[in-house]
Amino acid sequence: MKKIITIHYIGGSNMEINKTEAVEVILNYLEEPEQDLAFIKIPLRSGEEVFLNMKLVTSIEVKDLR
Repeated sequence: MKKIITIHYIGGSNMEINKTEAVEVILNYLEEPEQDLAFIKIPLRSGEEVFLNMKLVTSIEVKDLR
């Protein structure tokens, strides 16, 4: 089942992620977080990557798309 993740940041901004590979990276991080890892690398549809600073994240929502 396809999932969408909404990441909420300090200050009230948010970002939605629905690319399958990016969702998997985030879910894997949440299952086994590494204490020393402040940034996680998220692949974008364009082939580029963005670094997500986990120290600025206040909450993460995971929803199933039907």
